[in-house]
Amino acid sequence: MCTEIEKPWLSPRCDIVFKNLFGKHPNVLRQFLQHVLDLKPEEYRNIKLLDTNQRVDPESKLAILDLKIETTSGKILDVEIQLLSMKSLVQRILFYLSQMLVEQLQPGQKYSDLKRVISVLIVDHTMFPQDELLHHCFRFADRKAGLDLSDLMEVNVLELPKAREKTTIDGPLDVWLKFLAASKKEEFMQYAAQDAGVKEACDILKHLSADERMRLDAENRMKAWRDEMDRLDGAREEGIGIGRKQGIDIGREQGIDIGKKDVARNLLQMNIPLDQIILATGLTRDEISSL
Repeated sequence: MCTEIEKPWLSPRCDIVFKNLFGKHPNVLRQFLQHVLDLKPEEYRNIKLLDTNQRVDPESKLAILDLKIETTSGKILDVEIQLLSMKSLVQRILFYLSQMLVEQLQPGQKYSDLKRVISVLIVDHTMFPQDELLHHCFRFADRKAGLDLSDLMEVNVLELPKAREKTTIDGPLDVWLKFLAASKKEEFMQYAAQDAGVKEACDILKHLSADERMRLDAENRMKAWRDEMDRLDGAREEGIGIGRKQGIDIGREQGIDIGKKDVARNLLQMNIPLDQIILATGLTRDEISSL
């Protein structure tokens, strides 16, 4: 009698799988976030998943799938996993975080009505090679005085490559990141045995991996990411071949300000009025229209 061979488990790093794993299972999401953020436990009592935007990243041309969450007191969280190393990743996160802040104010409301906006960015590349910390938290602060100006906007970065390299587990967040960084069933099961929340996530991942439709969607999504990585690698090699000086000369001859045009493209994606984009970037109407 033939027995069906179990297929490899899907990667929780695939954003479609990640969104199903955390977006459709509030208890799993709650347990993960409690180990990342410094919010009080009651903030997670009535977490609500808001309508998630499928935005397009202008650099990679790929759709960005993220989780937009409202806590009990109205704080807004954005949770995203990013596989590729993008040159403007930080700028994009800050832009989107700022938008989440602005969206809150309706006519007649005061600045004091603004609720905290927090980004949780999980990356599968090393952003801060100068240390071995798996988790960095950024706010407005005076570095010299060691004083926080405000926690109204906050960016949390979690680096999976560092989790893979770490040989010890010093707390629940380490277990979660080891789980997200894993690739094989045996690894998933190993970390599931060390934390109840990870065990619940592991059970869900097993179920998702057995769903043929989910497997097809995940495989198509990962293929798109691999194709994009190949495109970026090719562009990077071509740029090296041209040479840095020649590239700068070409840019000057063509009158291209890449930084300003990147900003303008992002603003156009957000349907910001043309006059405001001109004011923000200093580009002409024709330069922006050509984008």
